[in-house]
Amino acid sequence: MTPLKPAFIIILTASAVFSFFLYFSEILGFIKNLISILSPFIVGIIVAFILNTPMVFFEKHLFRKLPFKYRRLFSMILSYLLLVGIITILISVIIPIVAESIMSISETLPEQINMLSSLIAGFGINISFESLGITSKIAEWFSSSFFEDFLPSVMTTVWNIVFTLAGFIVSAYLLYSKEKALSGLRKTLYLLLPAGVSNAIATVSKDIYAMLNKFINGQLIDSIIFGIVMYIALLIFGIPYAVLIALIAAIT
Repeated sequence: MTPLKPAFIIILTASAVFSFFLYFSEILGFIKNLISILSPFIVGIIVAFILNTPMVFFEKHLFRKLPFKYRRLFSMILSYLLLVGIITILISVIIPIVAESIMSISETLPEQINMLSSLIAGFGINISFESLGITSKIAEWFSSSFFEDFLPSVMTTVWNIVFTLAGFIVSAYLLYSKEKALSGLRKTLYLLLPAGVSNAIATVSKDIYAMLNKFINGQLIDSIIFGIVMYIALLIFGIPYAVLIALIAAIT
C-alpha cells in the first residue's frame, strides 16, 4: 500500500486541478457570491481595524478619567465621527477639485501635446502625436462623459461600503467588545487545534497585527504630512493643479 500513496496523491491533485479549470466559472461565481454575502463582515472588520487606533488614543488621552464603559463608548463614537468627517471632506471637497483639475487638463491637452511635439522637433526628431492617435485617445479618456459615469459610481460605492448597516454593526461590536471577541476567538482556536499550534498561531497573529498596525499608521501619517507640505509648496510657487499633484504625491 505504501508505494501507491504517492501515486494516489498525484492523481488526486491532478483531478482537483482539472476540476478547478473545468468548473472555473462556477467556482468563480461561488467565490463572488460568498464575498458578496460576507462583504458586510469584511467591511466591518476593516473599519474596526482602522478605527481601533484613534479609539485607543481617545481612551488614553481624552476620556481616561471616565469609567471603562463610558470611556469605550465615547471614544468609539468620536472615532466614527472622525471617519465620517474625513469621508465627507473627501467626497464633497477633494474629489470635485481633483475632477475639475483633470477636466481642465483635458481641455488644454492638445495644446500641451503640440508644444511637446515642437520641443522634440527642436532636437531633430519629428513625432506627430496626432497621427499616432495619442491625443484623441487621452482626450477620450479624460472626456466629461467618463467622469459623469465614473465619479458618481465611485462616490456611491464609497458611501454604500462605509455606511452599510451590517458592516457598521460588526465594526461597532468589534470595537466596543474587542477583548471579548478576541477571547472567544482564542478559546475557539484552542478547542479546534492542539495547544502548541494554537500558541504559535496566536503569537504570529499578534506579531502580524502589531507590524501591520505600525506600518499602516506610519504610512498614513507620512502620506498626510507629505501631501500637506507638497500642497503648501505648490501654492507658494503658484503651480497649477496643486490639489491633484499633492494627492498623487501623497498616495504614491
